[in-house]
Amino acid sequence: MAANQGFASLTKERRRMVAKAGAEAAKLKGTKHKWSSDKAKAASAKGVKVRREKQYKNAIGKLVLLGFDPEIVKKLSMDEAFLFARNPKKLEEKLSAIVHPPKE
Repeated sequence: MAANQGFASLTKERRRMVAKAGAEAAKLKGTKHKWSSDKAKAASAKGVKVRREKQYKNAIGKLVLLGFDPEIVKKLSMDEAFLFARNPKKLEEKLSAIVHPPKE
């Protein structure tokens, strides 16, 4: 194993000293990363978007695994996919209403 190479071989105190020295050097050089509230908001929004997209793909995949037609499932909005993945019977009811509309 490579557990005793590089930073892994250093003590906790030594790793802190090396990291601190690197931070000071970056500050002196002018390349230290600076966070602003705008950057933090943008990063947070990106994280939320990525998480929602992943949840959407998981919901679509679950519905396809349950036997629903992939072409129909792909047309669902994000909110519909979340709802139906939690309660597939609601999707069955919606699809049956589309395929067999109630007679008036």
